[in-house]
Amino acid sequence: MRRAIALLGVLGTALLLAFSLAGCPTPASYGSTITPVYAATNSGLYVFNGSSWKNYTYANTGGGLASDDVSSVVVSGSGSGAAVFAATADSGISMFDGSTWQTWTVGTDGLGGNAVSDLFLGSANLYAATSGGLSIRNYSNYSAAKPWTNDGTVAGGSPVTCVYPYGTYTYVGSSAGLFVYNGTSTAPLFTFTPSSIVPSSTTISAIIVDSSQDIIAATDKGLNVLYSNATPFAFTANNQILSGTAVHGLYLDASNNLYAASDSGLYEATSKSQGKILGATAVYCVYVDGAGTIYAGTATGLEVSKDGGSSWANSPWSAKVNGVVTTAPLYSF
Repeated sequence: MRRAIALLGVLGTALLLAFSLAGCPTPASYGSTITPVYAATNSGLYVFNGSSWKNYTYANTGGGLASDDVSSVVVSGSGSGAAVFAATADSGISMFDGSTWQTWTVGTDGLGGNAVSDLFLGSANLYAATSGGLSIRNYSNYSAAKPWTNDGTVAGGSPVTCVYPYGTYTYVGSSAGLFVYNGTSTAPLFTFTPSSIVPSSTTISAIIVDSSQDIIAATDKGLNVLYSNATPFAFTANNQILSGTAVHGLYLDASNNLYAASDSGLYEATSKSQGKILGATAVYCVYVDGAGTIYAGTATGLEVSKDGGSSWANSPWSAKVNGVVTTAPLYSF
């Protein structure tokens, strides 16, 4: 059943949205504040163990982390079986299992492009949005040399900016638009140009899909919800929010609250309230753990709130945060 929530726009106008909120399926949900916390930044990968931060860079890992400009991070598993995947903006994808680094690139492993803007961790596959298209790799045996499956024709051949597999469909965003693929089909079921989603927009920056296959699409000019009223899709309505504002990241938490990270701050919409919860700064990514702790990435570090956004604490380091995630413990500090 669809549930109505509202999100306040930058001009204070409440726009009504209807979602079948399923929560974001990528990260696991836990019952308490989780550590480590992983922050992908333009100064390397920062990891918090609950009491202190550790910074992994190209220099201090001996080149194990391929670049200090980390664009996205995801984590598979926990404990000794865990692996951290760090996408870089210019040098491929680096993987760390707690003791050993390895990097996947175009030349050595067949990655679609060395500029990687987004990662998505599915039940068996790692999806990478690259400058050379969409790349997919089975990560269950990540230490073995397994080739990437690449498709440079998705998104009209444009560099892929974001990817979101959900059910049997794969949603791909780029400057050419939003493309919906069914399974392994090479032809998209649907294509939406950026400007058809939000007027004047030129790039799809983030995608989330709910259990009714409604698409929540972020662009460089605002946020839109495309309602799916049939299977296969039959989109008949949409709502535009944060018009004129670049939206960089989206998150649906385990309590069905929607968060939008934008140039004008962090917005939250719940069944009880809506509006900006972190302002006066651009927010580039957002994540919420199972205890409700909110992590917001800014140009000057990671902002953390444990009271629903009423108060915030900044990380002791300053760097632009492009992505953040928490998981079960991996490292021994």
